[in-house]
Amino acid sequence: MSKVKHKFSTIEIVIAILLALFFDLLSIIPFLNILVDCLAWFIFGLWFLINGVPPNSGYKVAATAAISFIVGFIPLLSIFPELTLSIIVIMIIIRADEKKGITQTFTKENRSDPVQYKGKDDNELGLAA
Repeated sequence: MSKVKHKFSTIEIVIAILLALFFDLLSIIPFLNILVDCLAWFIFGLWFLINGVPPNSGYKVAATAAISFIVGFIPLLSIFPELTLSIIVIMIIIRADEKKGITQTFTKENRSDPVQYKGKDDNELGLAA
């Protein structure tokens, strides 16, 4: 059994969650929440890109980020730690894909098609229709 190289180490995941908690605490302040949410998603988006997770890395990651981003702009709902929850869910999705053998690469060679799935095909994963 080969060891899987993770895009994010356990320490990086803990730092990401703590940073998300910090941004969620800052977003409690009225009118500052919009600026904080935009800054937070810019930082996390850049962090994901640096670690090889492209912006269009899958519908689950995109949906999680989009829902969190939208909820962050709704005044009463922005009190909840939506950024922290979404970062946790995104990290779980990335780790689950790595465990299944699905890797998403983003390199200079494949910039025309940034998402390339390498690993088991749909039949082996039970995803075939």
